Amino acid sequence: MTIHQPELAFQAEAQLDHRARPRHALQDLKISELGKRFVVFMPSGGVIDAIVAAGARAIGGVATSDCVRQVISHNPDSVWAIARRGRYDAGNPVAEGFFAFLMLNAEGLRQLGEGSFNGAQPDLALLAGQSERPAGIYSWAVFAPRGLAAAVPLVLEKVSSPLYQGVDMFSHSTTDDGVRYVEAIGFRRGAVIDGRVLPHLHWLKRSAAQDPEPLIYDSYRKSNGPSQIGVTVARTIDDVLRVFSVRSAVYCAEQHCPHEEEFDGNDFSATHLLGYIGHEPAGCVRIRCFADFAKIERVAIRSEFRKSRLAYRLIRAAIELCRTKGYRRVYGQPRVDLLRFYSHFGFRLLEGGKTFCFSDVDYAEVVLDLERASNALAIGRDPYLLIRPEGRWHMPGILERSAQRGAPPKTLQGDGIELPV
Repeated sequence: MTIHQPELAFQAEAQLDHRARPRHALQDLKISELGKRFVVFMPSGGVIDAIVAAGARAIGGVATSDCVRQVISHNPDSVWAIARRGRYDAGNPVAEGFFAFLMLNAEGLRQLGEGSFNGAQPDLALLAGQSERPAGIYSWAVFAPRGLAAAVPLVLEKVSSPLYQGVDMFSHSTTDDGVRYVEAIGFRRGAVIDGRVLPHLHWLKRSAAQDPEPLIYDSYRKSNGPSQIGVTVARTIDDVLRVFSVRSAVYCAEQHCPHEEEFDGNDFSATHLLGYIGHEPAGCVRIRCFADFAKIERVAIRSEFRKSRLAYRLIRAAIELCRTKGYRRVYGQPRVDLLRFYSHFGFRLLEGGKTFCFSDVDYAEVVLDLERASNALAIGRDPYLLIRPEGRWHMPGILERSAQRGAPPKTLQGDGIELPV
């Protein structure tokens, strides 16, 4: 409802210490006591015009009355008027303040996270209807002068029905008072939307904590069962040593491949996937990335685990990792006797390709054409994605969590231009 840039602000009267833990956490306030002091009601008719005008005077910019009416018509739970009980007349209600929300559907929440959501004139197609469960609740505006901010638990109760229960709330506070207020009642800086940490948004997490759905190339967890297959990117020296131990057992000990031929100088310019059965390193695959294709190679499964589906899982994980990186073609050089295995994944003999021999084994050239993943990594997307750990692009990383500290970047002066360090 309030406009301070293209977004709507969160404004409230509050003089609370935002450096401490929440002093007035919503769950700690007693609704029954507050109900004796305040009335919360749905505005209509002239009340809407009155609260829009009051917001304009106090905050300096508001959405039009027509815009507010459209939002209320789409979902009446979006705007709640407040008044002191001693001054409230049911026959002629007068609002002293208001709380406004936008019930965002999945696409609306996605746009909020990307920064493309237009809060000044919200598209109704991005809002959940009255009978729909929203993906997120955006605090559109608050005007609560002269102590009315204490009524927020009563308003929150209105958006805690079974339809709204457990839906996270978000706020974009553009004033110091707004920041102090939302942090005092339990919001925290750095909302998480679609795995991205957004320092400019505040977040009241009401949903149950859940780990992100594991991806095929990032499915190994400490909680995995003893026979469960898991795959992870080798990110540490310990992980890489596990990869080397698997390949030493398979290629050097079992297949008598010379050490210098197996460890060919490409291991530290590659991505390795490590496969587990339970918590035992059981297999691996190496991926090397070139300009317009990726190469899958060095697939190894320990002999005691070859009756499992780990080999299939590793190849599928490697293909999906390549798709996520934006590759449309994957190249391989499998043993000739394994061509049927690779055909299960769509690999075909490379046109004009050759059969060749190294380490006393015959190999063939195969290729797989892919559709680029819809969420493929690319310049122009969220910059934090490209600094996350390899294979964990779907989860917030340590570097973006550091952005919540809010420290300004250092700058270098040069030729009249300030450059971030």
